[in-house]
Amino acid sequence: MSDTLSAAPSPDTPASRQLTAGNSDASPSSAPSPGAPSPRAQWWRWERAKTLLVPATAALWAALGTFWSIFAWYHQEVVVPANAPVNLIADVTVGELKSGRVPGASSKQMLTPVLVTVKASNVSTKTIYLLANYWDASAAKVVASSPDAYGTAWLDPVNAGQERLLKNGQPDHALPGRFYVFSHRDRVGWGNLFPTTYVLHPKEEISAATLFYLPAGLYNMVHVEVQIATTEKANLAVQYHVDDDHVSARFFRKGADGTLHVLTDPKQIKQAEDAIPVTQSFRDAPLEVLTISEDSRLGVNSKASTNAH
Repeated sequence: MSDTLSAAPSPDTPASRQLTAGNSDASPSSAPSPGAPSPRAQWWRWERAKTLLVPATAALWAALGTFWSIFAWYHQEVVVPANAPVNLIADVTVGELKSGRVPGASSKQMLTPVLVTVKASNVSTKTIYLLANYWDASAAKVVASSPDAYGTAWLDPVNAGQERLLKNGQPDHALPGRFYVFSHRDRVGWGNLFPTTYVLHPKEEISAATLFYLPAGLYNMVHVEVQIATTEKANLAVQYHVDDDHVSARFFRKGADGTLHVLTDPKQIKQAEDAIPVTQSFRDAPLEVLTISEDSRLGVNSKASTNAH
């Protein structure tokens, strides 16, 4: 028995070394180093980090959402309106009145009143200042024409009108058609509409009505144009000069004391034109060809008007 006990391997025998190598838990390399956190401590730290990270992330997203909402509101309510152009809408109606006729230059002639009504609405988000504005009426006599053999001769003056439009930018409202021509067309009335002291706030609307008179039977259609010049700053002014065939404009800049200084430098005139948007609208309306005897048989308060072009 004593021999058996004495045969047990010592720590330095190969068997001892083999047993030690086969036991991973006994390896010195698997033991935690001094000062390193235990797995439980690491798990606890991660849980604490998550409890702090989740609210912080939510708060960051909420802050970003708030910032984006403020930016979107500022862009929509401040930036976009500041950069948006002035937008003025003008609505014109023209009607021949059967009442209110007045004697003409001769005893056989009567003057027919034509009513022009204009409504202007500021549909932009800016306050705008009215400058000189006007209505311009012309009347014409439309007569029937016989088309040529091919029915295309009327297109020659139409194409000539397109050439003029390309050069001066002004449309010709007296171009012929296949079955009609304008025998004559004259400027018959001109006037201002609204005072230049008017200020139009957003969504505000103003209106005006005026009359002009035509000899009964001389014309059978009328054309009325309206032009309303506006500006965002009350430091500009415009003045119109009317000729028989066109209307020209002069531009002024207001000084601090209200003195008007005419602009003559082409660059300054171009800047003024860019700073003064002009709203334009026109209407065509037919007129009845009346004689004195027909006029006496007509009723009163009838009105003919047209829609917008």
